Amino acid sequence: MLKIVNKIIAVIILAVSFASVSVYAQGGDPGTPTEASFESRCAQISAAQSDPNSNYYLFPPCASSPSDCGTVKKTDANKIDHWNSPLNCLFLEEPIGGTRGYDLFKVECYPNPTKSSQSACEYTLWHGEALSSGGDVNRTVRGPVQAILTFEEGKEYQGPFGLLYNYIGLIYKYLSGVIVGFVILMSIVGGIRMTTSNGNSEAFDGGKKMIIKALTGMVLWFMSSLILYTINPTFFAF
Repeated sequence: MLKIVNKIIAVIILAVSFASVSVYAQGGDPGTPTEASFESRCAQISAAQSDPNSNYYLFPPCASSPSDCGTVKKTDANKIDHWNSPLNCLFLEEPIGGTRGYDLFKVECYPNPTKSSQSACEYTLWHGEALSSGGDVNRTVRGPVQAILTFEEGKEYQGPFGLLYNYIGLIYKYLSGVIVGFVILMSIVGGIRMTTSNGNSEAFDGGKKMIIKALTGMVLWFMSSLILYTINPTFFAF
C-alpha cells in the first residue's frame, strides 16, 4: 500500500513541477505587458472606476487575494443596481479544501429591488455560520463556494495560465494536508504493530518499515516544495 502511495506522490511531484515550469515559461516579458496581460487588464479596470461609460465601470478593481472576491454594488446610468465580483475571481461550486473567512463564500440571491425582472446575488465571506434564507421564499442561500483568482496584477510571468497556476497551487495545498494526515495514521499503525509484537521480530520489523516508508513519502512530497520554490520563488505566494 505504501509503495503505491509513494509512487503516486512521485508522479504528482513530477506533474506539478512540469506544470509550474510550463506556466512560468509561457509568460511574456514583465516589462512589456500586452493588452491582454494581467497588469493592463487590472489597470483598465482601475481606471474605469471613475468612468461610467466604460465597460468595466460596474466591476470592482482586481482582487489581490481570494478574500477580496466579494460582490460590490454599483448603480448604472439607468439607476439600476448591479452586484459584481472582481473580474479576476472565479468561484468553484465544489471547494477544494478552503479556509473560512478567506476563500470560502456564501451566495445570497434575491429579486433586484431596482429591477424586479433581474435577480441580485451577493457573494460574502463565509465564516462557518449556518446557510439559511430565514424563511424568506424570495431569497435563496447556498454555499460555501470557493474563490480562486484567474489572473493577478503584477504577475505577468503567468501568461494566460494564471488560473491553471492558482488551481495547481490550491490542489497542492489541499493534498499536503491529506498526505500529512495519512503519514500520521500510518505511523500510528506502525507504532501499534511494534508495541504489540510481543517479541515477534517479523511484526516488529513490519511496523518499523511502515513508519520509515510513511516518513519517506512525506519527505518526498515536501521536497517537491523546495523544487517548486527553486523553479519559481512565488509559487507559494497566493
